[in-house]
Amino acid sequence: MPSALQLIERVVIDKLLRDPTPLSGFDKMGQFLCALSALFLVTGLIFLVYGAHSWLSIHYSGEIAASITGLISLLLSVIIAGIFFAGIRYRQKRIRKFQKNIADKIKSSLSTLEDELGDPIRENPKTALIIASFLGFLIEDQFLE
Repeated sequence: MPSALQLIERVVIDKLLRDPTPLSGFDKMGQFLCALSALFLVTGLIFLVYGAHSWLSIHYSGEIAASITGLISLLLSVIIAGIFFAGIRYRQKRIRKFQKNIADKIKSSLSTLEDELGDPIRENPKTALIIASFLGFLIEDQFLE
């Protein structure tokens, strides 16, 4: 059976780390500008591919120009996807490290609290129970609806 300190640690850590970290801190305007930027990026890439195909069509036959254009497009998409997934993996590692640091700080704080308050609670369990009940009632009355 877990001790009260372990139970408190688990509850506090679960409450703090339950919700995932948001993917972006953008407000509505920032999201709109990113979407607009992505639209122009896609439009620019379409014209870039079309221009490359037109230029290659002058120097090579149509089939070879289409093949080279497709190959270059696929290569660029693989490179972009690799960069994207590497960025996601890096961000996930940072989030996990941040959550681990918070959990370690909470554990050390609760350990310190247990070291300071453990002996008086063990010596006077009834008084500690009455005080904890009263404090729980006050906290519930103040913070919870």
